[in-house]
Amino acid sequence: MILLTLVVEGQATENDWEVFLGLPIRHNDELEAVRLHCCDISEREYIGGSGYLLTKKGIEDVKQILAELAGAKE
Repeated sequence: MILLTLVVEGQATENDWEVFLGLPIRHNDELEAVRLHCCDISEREYIGGSGYLLTKKGIEDVKQILAELAGAKE
């Protein structure tokens, strides 16, 4: 997922992140589960501002999600 990669790289905007978190993904249960997991991460680890939107722990959590998604594609 491109947005999650941008979050990890510190290039996602606050607006992009908030839109992703705020819009349910009704057509795909797996992606909705990812969105909800990201909501949980954001609740705990969001720091906002310029650059990185999440703490180091939050970034690591998002990296884990990306790794799981990459594994699911194989």
